[in-house]
Amino acid sequence: MLIVSLTTSACRLFSPSETETITVELPQWPPEQNTLTPYPPLSRWKIQILGEFINTSFYLEPQTLSFNQRIKLNEPCTILAFPITTNSCLEETSFFLPCGNIYPYNLTFSNSGKIFCPLEWESGAVTNMARIVFLYGEENLDQKAQILLCIKQFNWQKALFTTKEKIISGIQNNTFYNPWFIEFPKALENLFSKDFAKTYMNAKNCIFISCEPVFLSSFVPENEFYNQNQQLTVKTNFPNLLYFDRDRACILTCSSTKKVSAQLTYLPIFNE
Repeated sequence: MLIVSLTTSACRLFSPSETETITVELPQWPPEQNTLTPYPPLSRWKIQILGEFINTSFYLEPQTLSFNQRIKLNEPCTILAFPITTNSCLEETSFFLPCGNIYPYNLTFSNSGKIFCPLEWESGAVTNMARIVFLYGEENLDQKAQILLCIKQFNWQKALFTTKEKIISGIQNNTFYNPWFIEFPKALENLFSKDFAKTYMNAKNCIFISCEPVFLSSFVPENEFYNQNQQLTVKTNFPNLLYFDRDRACILTCSSTKKVSAQLTYLPIFNE
């Protein structure tokens, strides 16, 4: 296991007694899935951490399994990890959605007292939603105090659990729930109301289309279901981007299961 200790000038300074060091765990790449289309090689991980007391981003080598990070004790912050891959020309591409977690939720502890924060693909969408709220507070300073209060009072634990619950429930019913298809404006309204409602976590305007497993979804957990069931979850009247090979993607657009169009394009090149 490669452990990388990190410090950053973007972090505010506070008493060590008010902080704790967590070990952030990254998922395996390529994912352990039986897919007809192989995953591309990983070039590096892009890490983004944001909270009231921290705002930093950095890169980690592809073989990194975990890293240590000092965090303000029990203060919510978002941690996202984006897999940056390479095409056949060894250019970096950005296609797959990030894994994530919201500290201090879903932590595990060793007998020696070490704190682990696993980043999961299933938690990426909710973590990204929390990040958007933090950024909104930074851009609207007159509302920042109220926004930070909402973040601290919102039931992120339940939101993270609900996405996993919906994925499992969908698979049991031979469909796949993609949390990145949540209507984020509605979900954010739910957040500011401080009253969690599962209906705000529903994926809207989605259909299920039969498709040979020649693509990869940008949402990593979907690919195993897709390969086993030859069925994709897509959003209607929306350009659904699918991985085709190391250089190309497919833009799938549909208004119904019978009206589907596909067009090949290049994978998006990663720009820092």
